[in-house]
Amino acid sequence: MKLSLHKHGHGRRKNRRVHFEFPVGVAIHTRRYWFSPRCPRFHGTARHASMSGLEVISESAIPEGAVVTLWISIVDDAEPPSLKLTGDVMWTRAGPAEEPFRAGIRLHDDPGAPMGIWAELIADHIRREDS
Repeated sequence: MKLSLHKHGHGRRKNRRVHFEFPVGVAIHTRRYWFSPRCPRFHGTARHASMSGLEVISESAIPEGAVVTLWISIVDDAEPPSLKLTGDVMWTRAGPAEEPFRAGIRLHDDPGAPMGIWAELIADHIRREDS
């Protein structure tokens, strides 16, 4: 796990961002039945996060406009993953042939423990950077 303040693009963004790298499991919701996935379909890395979103890099493409469930391991080697969040895929980018796919996820502002843990993780890191 790595954490640092991410300053690039700070002026354009609504929320401050931090750079981190956490393992993440990703599942894409099936809109036909609108069920909540129970387990990851593929894995990647969560990074460049704010209170309202994050970037995911993976070997598998995540379609723009999709709704996803993310299982983020905020503790090294946590089993099962520590945090389950949902969000909307706002943008996607494919790298050159052997580069991973990237996707920007806007997190759903669902009340409850997972979003509270996420907000505290980001806020705590920003407080440490500011002191």
